[in-house]
Amino acid sequence: MAQTDLIFLLGRHRSGTTVFRDLLERCGGMNCHEIMSAKLEAERGFYGYVARRVAEDPKWVWPIRHQRLFADYIEELRGEARGRRILLDLKYWGLNLIPVSEDVTGARPFLVEFIDTRDSPVIQIVRRNKLRLITSEALLNASGKWFAAAGEGPDVEEKPKITLPPETLLAEIGRLIGMDTAIRAMLAPLSNAHELTYEEMFAESGEFAGRTRALAGQVMGCAEVPLAPSHRKMNPEPLSQILGNYAQVAAALEGSPHEWMLESPL
Repeated sequence: MAQTDLIFLLGRHRSGTTVFRDLLERCGGMNCHEIMSAKLEAERGFYGYVARRVAEDPKWVWPIRHQRLFADYIEELRGEARGRRILLDLKYWGLNLIPVSEDVTGARPFLVEFIDTRDSPVIQIVRRNKLRLITSEALLNASGKWFAAAGEGPDVEEKPKITLPPETLLAEIGRLIGMDTAIRAMLAPLSNAHELTYEEMFAESGEFAGRTRALAGQVMGCAEVPLAPSHRKMNPEPLSQILGNYAQVAAALEGSPHEWMLESPL
């Protein structure tokens, strides 16, 4: 079987992986969601598969054996997919959950090696506005709401005001940018790696931008790619309406290279 049936989406929470994964699913892919979820009941999750194998034979609990289990897990997904392309959402932190032998030497993560040796498409999705990303994550933690369907109206209840610690914001933004850079360098040698920027995923109309649809069609072999997202943006309001301490946040970013993040609508 050709190995290009595996499509990896690599990003951070609130970076746009869900909306792009949904687009690929609508092009005929099998959605495996966030495969390294800690929830053993997660649909098609890797660790749910590990739990089942450990229940059969305790030897599989040893992490170094998870390389073999991951290959078995992929074969199980292929049996379910029946020829469909398999959509695997992998968060940055998930790259290190399957150890490699002697990885203290700085060997690249097993999953990057797995992707490379199979020439699987891997799409890094980056959200440039880290202040928006941090705010979105804080709102998620406060509300527990992950997404909203496109036809769903605005939240009936007023959103909670979020307070961010201004004294650590610049360091946190720098840390998040550093993570993008490290992953970008890790994927650079791969022949089938792509990058998609959240801020450029959509046209002014709110539909998917041309490049977004072209990339979806390319990796899926799909001629008819949907125009409209099935999810709506969760927090389109100006940050001044979302942040309870907007003035302090603005003061912290004033004069820094990240000041533009205060006014960006995304």
